[in-house]
Amino acid sequence: MEEVIDISKVLHLLKKNWKFIVSLSLLGALIAAAISFFLIKPTYSASTQILVNSSSEKTQLELQANQTDLQLINTYNEIIKSPVILDKVAENLNISNDLASKINVNNATQSKVITISAQAGNYSDAAKIVNETANVFSEEIGKIMKTDNVTVLTKADEKLKASPVKPKPLINTVIGFILGLIISLLIIILNNILDKRVKTENDVQEILDLPVIGMIPHFDEKTLK
Repeated sequence: MEEVIDISKVLHLLKKNWKFIVSLSLLGALIAAAISFFLIKPTYSASTQILVNSSSEKTQLELQANQTDLQLINTYNEIIKSPVILDKVAENLNISNDLASKINVNNATQSKVITISAQAGNYSDAAKIVNETANVFSEEIGKIMKTDNVTVLTKADEKLKASPVKPKPLINTVIGFILGLIISLLIIILNNILDKRVKTENDVQEILDLPVIGMIPHFDEKTLK
């Protein structure tokens, strides 16, 4: 026989433990907020866009050339992240060469526009990295492939006062609150399921399926006196 969930009992259980639920939810929110503000270092992101064409001169086979450029986009993306480019970027900026983990290169489908983005501890550094990467790529790609037309469409403003892309304190706080809420509900439900003690006359009636005809009150020493 299937057990029927008694909504009134569930609501009574939640009402009985509402302080615990609220406390654990707020604790989760506070922990998440503290981690976001004090433990996670802010990360800033900057990006620049470049356009790569096979040749600066128009030809009768311009459509075919465009298709060739599109097919080579993935190759350009790999070249940008290669040591040939990033080693020189690191040298020019006088920074450690761990740029491969900081730089992301992508492009929209059927587009010759390549977006170079980078993340760093402050926006100025991120902007310098993407701008220098675009410059170095423009200088070196002609030596690597038969491409002599790279146009920088947008440059990252190194003086921009940007907000960090992570952490997101508000989102993390909400997630912490929800996790605290879920954990508190799980604790209450599991405790209720595993606790087999008989506490009230209703418990006796449910377990034995017999009516309760009397109760023996409990008297402590203070009451007797």
